[in-house]
Amino acid sequence: MEKEYRIYTPSVRGSIGSEWEQCRNQISEDIAKGLRPVKLNIFISVPDFLVYTEKKQFISRSVIAAFSDHCPAFNVSIHPPEEPFRVAVEALFAAGSRSGISTRFLG
Repeated sequence: MEKEYRIYTPSVRGSIGSEWEQCRNQISEDIAKGLRPVKLNIFISVPDFLVYTEKKQFISRSVIAAFSDHCPAFNVSIHPPEEPFRVAVEALFAAGSRSGISTRFLG
């Protein structure tokens, strides 16, 4: 299995939701090219913990819905990305075969 890291930033500055969707769409384009996401580190800039929990829930649902059975491990961290963005994603991909990697949600 060949590993590849990629960094995604939005094309246009916007809300956390719109910036996340731009990054997610870029990731989906790379998946269509044959890369298999294994891990996503999603960095967001939020003013407080309450906003963090709301945005984490929104992003988590979006990741699961977008990648379904091929959903990578992921986390949402309060680490502001480079300005002017509110969202950035670090992704680990496995190039080639999809065998040996599976997703299972418990609970």
